[in-house]
Amino acid sequence: YCEEHRRQEVYLTMSTRRRRCVAVKDIAAALTKLMKKAMMPARDSRAFVGGERVTVLFVERTNFQVLYGVEKAVKGKERVSGDNFSLRYCREGQFIGALSDGMGSGLTAYRESELVIDLLEQFLEAGFSTIDIASLDLYTGVCDFLKVGASTTFIRRENWVETISSTSLPAGVFHKLEPDCTGKKLYDGDMVIMVTDGVMDALPAAHQESLMKDIIMEHDTGNPSELAAYILGRVRQYREKEPSDDMTVLVMGLVKY
Repeated sequence: YCEEHRRQEVYLTMSTRRRRCVAVKDIAAALTKLMKKAMMPARDSRAFVGGERVTVLFVERTNFQVLYGVEKAVKGKERVSGDNFSLRYCREGQFIGALSDGMGSGLTAYRESELVIDLLEQFLEAGFSTIDIASLDLYTGVCDFLKVGASTTFIRRENWVETISSTSLPAGVFHKLEPDCTGKKLYDGDMVIMVTDGVMDALPAAHQESLMKDIIMEHDTGNPSELAAYILGRVRQYREKEPSDDMTVLVMGLVKY
């Protein structure tokens, strides 16, 4: 089965004889030889096929997989962060990272940014919120960024850091939404670092982006969770007091199969 401009999909309805148990990954390997195209089981597929007749979906194998990590800090004496994020596979071969910075902090800001994440198509109802989305194609390695009043996003390449900024105002300031959209090709080992305003505002105003680039390059790790923790820890060193705003660091790393 293949929709226009989509990758091939194969649905196999099958069972084994004599109560044998066959791993789905082995079936994918056999299918790869038959189709002369690398195939893999779809996400959340069953791991084995037995005597019971079942249908399993196989898709073209992606060229990349994604690793991710998140670190958060709560403003001052607040108990709840107003930032919200989402990390999830959408359709096969597409991974979505989304970050929303609610206005203010605490439970009210949390509910606002949660609404933005859960119902992006109804963002105007969420008040003055930022929307920060990175949609990663695991076949091509192309990442599409959509920003509405969001903080700068950073891409850590092999030995340098690239920035993606937003010039639009937060959602709800005007009824007409004007998002900033950018596409970037990512490669094996590249990392996308998304942060909320609280992270950037903790750094000296005149040197925020340059300092963040230095911090990102300081820690030579391929582990997104470690990098997210390191970035938040280093940023907090610039503040003697508790955070003056909620802080969230989301890191996604691209790894080639």
